[in-house]
Amino acid sequence: MDAFRSAGAEAELAMPLLTLGHLIFFQGDLSGAPAYYEQAIALATRYNDALVVVTALIRLGASAINAGDYAEGRSSLQRALELSRRIGDTMSTSLALINLGELEMLVGDVEAAAIYYRGALGTAQRIRQHYVIAGALAELGRVAFLHGRYEEAERLVEQSLSLHLEHGNLRFAVRCHAYLASIACAQDDYARANAHFLRAFEYTFAVHAFGPGVRPLLFLADCFARQGDFARAVEIWTLVARYDGSSREQQEEAARRCEETASLIPAERFDAAARRGSGIDVETMLTSLMTELAGAGWGARSPSNRSDSTARPPLTRLKAR
Repeated sequence: MDAFRSAGAEAELAMPLLTLGHLIFFQGDLSGAPAYYEQAIALATRYNDALVVVTALIRLGASAINAGDYAEGRSSLQRALELSRRIGDTMSTSLALINLGELEMLVGDVEAAAIYYRGALGTAQRIRQHYVIAGALAELGRVAFLHGRYEEAERLVEQSLSLHLEHGNLRFAVRCHAYLASIACAQDDYARANAHFLRAFEYTFAVHAFGPGVRPLLFLADCFARQGDFARAVEIWTLVARYDGSSREQQEEAARRCEETASLIPAERFDAAARRGSGIDVETMLTSLMTELAGAGWGARSPSNRSDSTARPPLTRLKAR
């Protein structure tokens, strides 16, 4: 009897391990969460709890993607997709599909990503799973934007935002506002972008975690660069490149953009901007930007007031971050 109870207690540990890893991941510890997912998978496999296994595989795959290990991410998510279909867990199928879409975006295969996103959307709609429906709509909006279909992109992201707000998913509303801001920037509508960036940062503080704020920070840096304010962009990119709450892809993107921009402004201005970015924390940066955006904003500046140049490099369009 004692052995039976001991085995039962051990089996029940899988779900708390899974939950703990999830909490750690969403608090920004991208390297600490996988160990808990792997322990959960081992225990759940031992006691034939397929639902815990598939859930942990999806989260392990997402963690691997954030860490830049795309091979591990693909392996975990493909295993999750196969298992979810085998056990008939539609929710897990839709989650595996949307994460595989994100992976394809990161490796640059937009068409493959769109197929996964549409699959996730259709699967989620069958069970009315609003969380995945909203996520897939936003990512399909991102695909539309990459193809220059701005009106379609905005419509899809607005639908996603409405769903997220209806169900209180502020963390993902941050992403939607970041996408909408970037769409507005691409059309030189900086006043509208200003409003979306401000709301994205407000929601970042509302969820008490700064990881979601990295995405709008990167898009805001792109908009600064688009307006020719390269020093402001370098300040943000320097911060993101060293912030441990950024994904590896976000850090590498920020570092690359800094390197590309170094030749566009005088060395002393570049160095000063990089020092500011190195000497500030994310919370202080976001607070400062919110104050600026809530005031006169940055979008109203005329070209003659741009700090570095009137040149406009191509906007980095809604890259998977």
